[in-house]
Amino acid sequence: MKPFAYLTRIGILVITAGLILMGCGGGGGAPAVQPSTAQGLLVDAPVEGVSYQSGAQTGVTGRDGKFIYEIGKTTLFFIGKIELGEVPGKSLVTPLDLVSDGFTATDGVINLARFLQSLDADVNDDRITIPEAVRWQAEEMADLKAGLDFKNSPTFALDAPHVLKQLTTGVPQYNVVVNLVDTNTAAAHLKSSLQKFGINVDIPGQEPAGNTSALTRFTSAEELETYLKDGLRSNVKNVGYWQTFVDTPAVITEVTSAQAGDPGERVSITNIQEWGVDEADMIKSDGRYLYIAFYPIIRILELFKEPPSSFLRADIPLNVGNNIHGLYLVNGRGDGKPDLLAAVGERLKDMLVAWPLWDNPWFWQNGKTEIALYDVSTPSAPTESARLSLDGRLIASRRIDDVLYVVTRYTPTLKDFSLHTTSDQEIQQNESILRQVKLSDLLPKLAVNDVPVGSLVRHNDTFLPPKEIEQPERADLISVTAINLNSPETPVTQTIVAAAETVYASPQNLYLATTRYNYREPGPMCAEIVPTSTEIPEIPPETTDIHQFALTPDGPRYRGSGSVTGNLGWETDKRPFRFSEQGGVLRVATSLGDTWNETSRTRLSLLRLPAGDGGDSLEGIGSIDHIGEPGERLYAVRYLGDRAYLVTFRVTDPLYVFDLSDPANPVSLGQLHIDGYSDYLHPIGDNLLLGIGKDAVPDDLSTDFGGRGAWYQGVKLSLFDVSDPSDPREVSAIVLGKRGTQSKVLMDHHALTFLPPVGMAPARLAIPVQLHDTVPDDPGFDSGNPWASYEWTHTGLYLFEIDTGDALGQKTGLRKTGRMVVNERSESQLYWEGWGFIDRSVSVGESIHYVHLGSVWSASWDDPESLSIEQDSIVSPPLQPACEDPAPLVGQPDPRAPSYIVGFHSTVDGEAETARLAAKYGFQPRSVFTSIGGFGAELSREVVAELRCEPAVAYIEYDGVVFAH
Repeated sequence: MKPFAYLTRIGILVITAGLILMGCGGGGGAPAVQPSTAQGLLVDAPVEGVSYQSGAQTGVTGRDGKFIYEIGKTTLFFIGKIELGEVPGKSLVTPLDLVSDGFTATDGVINLARFLQSLDADVNDDRITIPEAVRWQAEEMADLKAGLDFKNSPTFALDAPHVLKQLTTGVPQYNVVVNLVDTNTAAAHLKSSLQKFGINVDIPGQEPAGNTSALTRFTSAEELETYLKDGLRSNVKNVGYWQTFVDTPAVITEVTSAQAGDPGERVSITNIQEWGVDEADMIKSDGRYLYIAFYPIIRILELFKEPPSSFLRADIPLNVGNNIHGLYLVNGRGDGKPDLLAAVGERLKDMLVAWPLWDNPWFWQNGKTEIALYDVSTPSAPTESARLSLDGRLIASRRIDDVLYVVTRYTPTLKDFSLHTTSDQEIQQNESILRQVKLSDLLPKLAVNDVPVGSLVRHNDTFLPPKEIEQPERADLISVTAINLNSPETPVTQTIVAAAETVYASPQNLYLATTRYNYREPGPMCAEIVPTSTEIPEIPPETTDIHQFALTPDGPRYRGSGSVTGNLGWETDKRPFRFSEQGGVLRVATSLGDTWNETSRTRLSLLRLPAGDGGDSLEGIGSIDHIGEPGERLYAVRYLGDRAYLVTFRVTDPLYVFDLSDPANPVSLGQLHIDGYSDYLHPIGDNLLLGIGKDAVPDDLSTDFGGRGAWYQGVKLSLFDVSDPSDPREVSAIVLGKRGTQSKVLMDHHALTFLPPVGMAPARLAIPVQLHDTVPDDPGFDSGNPWASYEWTHTGLYLFEIDTGDALGQKTGLRKTGRMVVNERSESQLYWEGWGFIDRSVSVGESIHYVHLGSVWSASWDDPESLSIEQDSIVSPPLQPACEDPAPLVGQPDPRAPSYIVGFHSTVDGEAETARLAAKYGFQPRSVFTSIGGFGAELSREVVAELRCEPAVAYIEYDGVVFAH
């Protein structure tokens, strides 16, 4: 089918271009040997009749704009004495390339297009044809003004008509007087022509792209029922490769760490995109307790600082399906509200997997999103307080204060309904099934505490895409559900009939976004990407639709929709970072074109949010196009206030800085080019930016794609000084390991732990690393080759400090302070454990705790090599001072007789000691914990004071807080 075929040719082809080249006779471990020449195209529309010179290659562009260039040499294009421009050898050349700084000097590009289009001798076809006689005239006429300044519009406007007259007078192909094409006509022609190659040009004075008609509510249940049934019929025609899976083991989708600590103590918080918008992660901590989602349980450990260590306090079943997305910790709320731990996941059963998975609606059948809430007011004795089950696969979740937002996608599942009909009988069977089902059979259901409640979706809270958007009717329902954690049994939902691949949330709004691709039939793969290709394929136009939901006290409320040119990239975890909302404006970074044919560009669009209560459009008010050099791909985006920072990469790492303070007129402020690239950008105050990615070595030997490329090396951390946005500088850089080294941070920002600077104390940073620094046992290995990969050395947590220069006499800089190595290469283990594990950390005061493969290692920040691994059971926390030097009370125990937990040291016979103390102080134990050595009882303040002096007592806990030792 078309989507499958096109993604095979373009999508997968682009992502794995190196592999495909290998299959076509190129690529491999070392640079492939390619011919010294290659074929390219000169286009506004294809331009025939322009002279060119590239090294020893000379000639005139052919009927389709074809020319031959020498790889590694520049190519000069000219018409007689008139030079049009000079570019490095490449397969696709446009006026954007011919005019220096053409991607920002829009006037020069349009003027060159006006000139070429004016010389077109045949306006009735889709190319520009310049006759041979024009070249003769341009070369021979002595009084010809040979130099046209395309970038100087006033001068060009005076000179161009004179030049055109001399070039075309007497040439038989022109049977009328040739006038200079006007600006608007030329710009529109150029834009239309280049869109076929995935290149979009903003026309001066034209309204920026960004408007999509708003969604409309379904007016009746019957209308929604009809639409969904038509969508099911349409979906049957769009099934690709498929297979069925039964209930499967956990597929961990890691979605850092702490939420709150002791007053005055530095405790790392979850590394999130937007302040105030919490994100699910596989660990959560408040600095005192650590919660780990490690299928099929949640592990609860108590953290200690002196010495740094952790002790298991409880294990509870993780009853949220078999595809875990993460946890939320909601504590310290006051007003008698319990501390809550929310677990979010999916239950996948009889799941149909189709290619392409995202686009195919059947992939979203037979899934349930499940949320379990646990009361962890007493972390050692957690209890499940509520459970919700929503039909549909989980796309994303966020938490703002006491409200959990989940976004799900659902396609109806009908018994005996054929997903791929091959006969009239199957079609008739499907129609019979559709006639019998009711709307309630087509809608996702909600269950609370395993009790069915009814449909999650109502027709009057469901929205229909505008008819202007060309897309088939679908049976996909995207639901935004708000769950108040204080009353989870009554969630509120609004729904759209559409697809959605990305969720971004600010404290005020939640956005759904998806890219529409206009696919077409493909041609042969290999012949289209090797340098000797005779065809440059057209890239289908891409548009990303965006839908805004206001997050109100009454639940999500649809506000409006908009669209931007381009796509959101292939990396799911990075897509939300392409969005940012500030001051009633949504900023979006999108990608256009492809890297392999050097049509790739990046675009920054700004949309004004609607002011009404719904049904309005997100209005495009400003944009910056053509960010990055030709062929570069967008790797990282971060918005900080009125600035945007973008990183693109192909040979070097350009860091771009933009001023967005005037949304209608965004401005490029500065840029920096360094080796390597950043996958993630992290702000450090207002003037520093940390980039984490890979070092890279330019590929000077390869001739692939015109010789533009690089070999990535080890993990690189770069500290940028952006105090002067016009001149960003790299002030520090550290490279870890060699080629092959990886870090979870490059794929998932939650793996980064950060503590901001306080007073004279520097900022602290921790990242997990799989270090590759071992020379392979291979006689052919050559460390001088930039493509040489090294073998695994160890796995661990690397610690860094950042001096911000704010303290007196402090110099700005980044330094590595140590590492916690938890797994090393040995004769019995030559390879690291795999990639699908949890790698997280939490920093509490002067201690650091590293979660790897579900276990916890602890150390002092200043002595990270002295590790302690968690205790497997609740034995005794670290030995405290004897009674003659007792630790002070922490907090004030209730003067009444509440329930306490008393824990003994590990050497104590817990059962016997409990009986002795009960007899001595006259209390009745409520429970005896023989496995952990301790008891629970209602104790008076006086008895608690006495128990503090008992040598066997290690700690006393009240209401989840250890207040006496």
